[in-house]
Amino acid sequence: MDLYQLLKDDHRDVESLLDRLAEGEDFDSDLFQTLRENLLAHAHAEDEIVYAALAQQPDASSLIVESRQDHQALEGLLDELTAGISEDEDWTTKLEDLDQLLAEHVEFEETELIPLAQRLLDEETETHLAERFLARKEQLGAAHSE
Repeated sequence: MDLYQLLKDDHRDVESLLDRLAEGEDFDSDLFQTLRENLLAHAHAEDEIVYAALAQQPDASSLIVESRQDHQALEGLLDELTAGISEDEDWTTKLEDLDQLLAEHVEFEETELIPLAQRLLDEETETHLAERFLARKEQLGAAHSE
């Protein structure tokens, strides 16, 4: 099981959901809820499992701080969209902000954080983290959809 491919696959899935949401003329609350659930499950599992392991590595600690800040900002934008769906007709601006922040975060992770993790973590650790990441994401996804 390839931890880094799992992370990249999640990135593509969330990007696809965001693209579909942006294409609509009206706000699709069901699609947004799916995006929110997937993004939160990914971010929390990544933080709890992957970032926690990498934070133990001195070479990665500053990158982890930046990634965690990105996750907080993404979650804040999701909260703004959730709160403003009914009364804020200009949801497209917030969605564009989310798209921009997500694109920057994904690029940062895939060009800086993942290559560093590949150098710092051995294959056994990567496999173990991948299994724990998937299990935690599943737990979180179930919790978010209840």
